Amino acid sequence: PRLAAQILVVPALDLGGLGPFHRSSDDARRARARQMQAYLGDTDPRHPLASPAISANPEGLPSAVIVTAQFDEVALGGAEWAAKLRQAGIEVREHSYPMTHTIAEPATSARMAEDLAADLAVVLVGSTSSPAVTIA
Repeated sequence: PRLAAQILVVPALDLGGLGPFHRSSDDARRARARQMQAYLGDTDPRHPLASPAISANPEGLPSAVIVTAQFDEVALGGAEWAAKLRQAGIEVREHSYPMTHTIAEPATSARMAEDLAADLAVVLVGSTSSPAVTIA
């Protein structure tokens, strides 16, 4: 069956990239390399199935809701994937929150849950409203 929507919450879509922390030292770069080796084995981190934000063709994919975290060193590529989807003419509802990969203050978590519920209603039921983009 065809996908109805992409719901991506702090997605890791660029496994070949390095966040600011992982660029900060040789030890940090080696730690990231070990992390990716354990996760991917011998698969190239730039492979389209491992890192769609940098290499996959999004044409024909459904609308997307993408949540990114402003202080996330683990999941890179969410904003790049959103841009790639928009370039392909795909509706994207995107939010970025002041949080790490999975940890946020309660108020931020509540706002994210409300935004996700509203966006899911739009992408799964349909709406003529314009795509949401918020940077909290």
